[in-house]
Amino acid sequence: MRYTIDPEADQRALRASREAISSQGAMKIEPTSWPAVRANAVSALRHFLHEAVLHDAYARESEGEERQEHYRTRNRYLFSAMPQAVYADIVCGIGWDAEVNWPVLFFELPQGQASFHLPPHDRGWDGHTKEQAIERVVEFVTEGMR
Repeated sequence: MRYTIDPEADQRALRASREAISSQGAMKIEPTSWPAVRANAVSALRHFLHEAVLHDAYARESEGEERQEHYRTRNRYLFSAMPQAVYADIVCGIGWDAEVNWPVLFFELPQGQASFHLPPHDRGWDGHTKEQAIERVVEFVTEGMR
């Protein structure tokens, strides 16, 4: 995968994105207090991580398709937990386990680090540019506003 840094292209893409979204009449969002956002995020993070470890345990006890379904459900909860961790001021990120060649999701919880292997993305980069990526996202976002 090869990306180049082009600040001018990034600025053009950002302007195009803002214009396209604002032209669709994006809904106005009222400001919310940060402590309320954080409290809700902490609660959601606890829920998502709880469900993730339950499905992890179920997967370890299961076989075949049932096992795979528990891992898929666990992974949905883990991916859902990531933005909640950000809003909860919990450091999280993705690393790489070179031994098994799989990504690893890390959460730096107050109780200590928790990590989970995730399946690698099975599709390669399609060669899109930064502008094309922004155009695709804008099209996806504005499609829901029509």
